[in-house]
Amino acid sequence: MKKRMEDNKLSLVSSGVILVFLMGLLLRLAKPVFFPFFLAIFFYFILSPVLAGLMRLKIPKPLAVSVIIITAFSLFYLLGVLFYSSGRAFAESLPDYAQRMNSVLGSIAETFHLSKLNWDPWLWSKTLDAGNVAAFILRSMNQVFSFFSTFILIFVFLIFMLSGRGKLRVKVERSFSHQRATKINQIIDKIDRQVQKYLIIKTGIGFLSGTVTMVVLLAFAWGLNWIAAAIALREVSPWALRVAGSSIGAITLFAAVIVTGHRLRIPRGEVLHVMVAGFFNVAAFQILSGFA
Repeated sequence: MKKRMEDNKLSLVSSGVILVFLMGLLLRLAKPVFFPFFLAIFFYFILSPVLAGLMRLKIPKPLAVSVIIITAFSLFYLLGVLFYSSGRAFAESLPDYAQRMNSVLGSIAETFHLSKLNWDPWLWSKTLDAGNVAAFILRSMNQVFSFFSTFILIFVFLIFMLSGRGKLRVKVERSFSHQRATKINQIIDKIDRQVQKYLIIKTGIGFLSGTVTMVVLLAFAWGLNWIAAAIALREVSPWALRVAGSSIGAITLFAAVIVTGHRLRIPRGEVLHVMVAGFFNVAAFQILSGFA
């Protein structure tokens, strides 16, 4: 009897290990489906209040779901177009930037009697191996197709989830008595509201923490500027530090203006405004900082 119990325990443990292994293997194989599925669940809980609000406005459910899906798809599409157009505009303007930079470097070389300087933004491309480039392009295309397939799966799951919203309540009412079905539906609604509240709060906290982190980093960088100035004042005078900072800033701004091709000419009607703003925002700040 004791031996039989030990055999049962051994078989139970072995079955558990095999089951865990098979579950891990299944999750690994189904990862391309589970990932968009869980993302679709996340978006479902976020968009469910929007669907409920549209239905309260007497909008038919198919039309409400279509409006939500089209709006979400349009937002993602516009975001992608924005990134693509920005990258394309930069790539198209890069030769112009290179030409302006070469002209600036040429004038600097002539002024200081240096050897001719030339900046080629595509110099790095001449050292590339064609095989490595082709492999990189293939990997990139694979990632792009994977992204679009995941994107489409998310929207497919989201359409079915939003379209099936409320059907569970009907099935519960058909399967149980009125009193028990009411209790079950109340529990389901409560869970639904709690999950929605949790996701909204979690998303808001993530956005808020990201904003606070960015502000803290900016404040740290700004505060580090004063610490660096305090250390530099041990070696140089305040006026020398102000002159050096203003000169470096002016040179950087002039270089950016020349490279981007902007004109420094100020319209006649705005000269007085620029002078007043420059005096209080730049000159007065530098003078007062020197005295401080």
